[in-house]
Amino acid sequence: MTVQTAAMLLATALPAATDTFPVEIQHQSSLATVPAKPERIVSVSFFGHNFLLALGQPPIALRKWHGKDCSGVWPWGHDALEDARPAVYQGEINFEKITALEPELIVGRWSDMTWRDDAFLSRIAPAIAPRAEFGSYGTPWQEVLHTLGATTGTSGRTKTAITRIESRVSAIREEHPEWDGASAPLCWAGQTTAYTSRGIRSPLLEALGFQVPEAANGRVLLAERALAERGRYLGYSLWFACDKAEAQHLRAALKAEQTNPKTSYIAAYWSQT
Repeated sequence: MTVQTAAMLLATALPAATDTFPVEIQHQSSLATVPAKPERIVSVSFFGHNFLLALGQPPIALRKWHGKDCSGVWPWGHDALEDARPAVYQGEINFEKITALEPELIVGRWSDMTWRDDAFLSRIAPAIAPRAEFGSYGTPWQEVLHTLGATTGTSGRTKTAITRIESRVSAIREEHPEWDGASAPLCWAGQTTAYTSRGIRSPLLEALGFQVPEAANGRVLLAERALAERGRYLGYSLWFACDKAEAQHLRAALKAEQTNPKTSYIAAYWSQT
C-alpha cells in the first residue's frame, strides 16, 4: 500500500470534529500558532494535499510532485476536489505565488522547507515545517494526519481514519504470515539506491511484517547489487516505477533474473494518467 493508497482510504465520510483554537504546532525549532480554523490553506508538501482533500479541506494551492495531470492530484483526488480548483505549481517553493494568494495556513510536513523558508513563509501565515527529528521527508503519515487534523479542526476525523487504516494494515499482515521476517528492500526503477527505513515507505512495509535490510539503511544497496546478491535475501525485493511502460520493462528484467525460488520480485507502478 502506497502513500497515495493510504490517502485514498481517508476519503470516505468521517464524523465531524469539535476542535478548538488557537492551536500550537511544534516544528523544526519553534512553534506555529494557528489562531482560528483556516479557510485558505496552501500545501508546499509534495503529497500533503492528498490528506487535506481526504479530510474535506481542499487547499487553494498545492505543490505538484510529477505526472501529466495538470490538477496535480492523483486520479482518486478528482472526486475529492469537487468544485475546488487549487492553483498548482511544481519544483521549488513559489514564494511569490504563495504571498499573492494570502493564505491563512501553510503546511509542509513532507517537504524540503528550510528554516529560512519557514521564517519567510511565517511572515505570510502560520507555516508548519517538518519536525527536526523526522527530517524533510521522514514524517510518518500518522503524524502528518494528526497535524493537519489539529490545524484544520478535523481531529475527530483523523483519529477515526488512522484507526481504520492501521486496522487494515494489521488485517493484511495476518493474511500473509509468510511476510513476517522476510527482507524487503524497496527500490525505484529510476535510481540505483534502495529506500532506507527512515521515511514513509519502509515503515509501512515493516508494519506489514517485512524487514528492511541493514544495507539499505547505509544507502549502499544498489539495484544491480540487489539482483546480483538475490540469494542473500529470503523474501521480497520490492520495486516501483513511475509509469506503465517503465513498470513493464522492470517486470521483464526481474523475470529474467528470477532464479532463486526463495525470493520474489514485485514490480508496481503508480500514475496520474
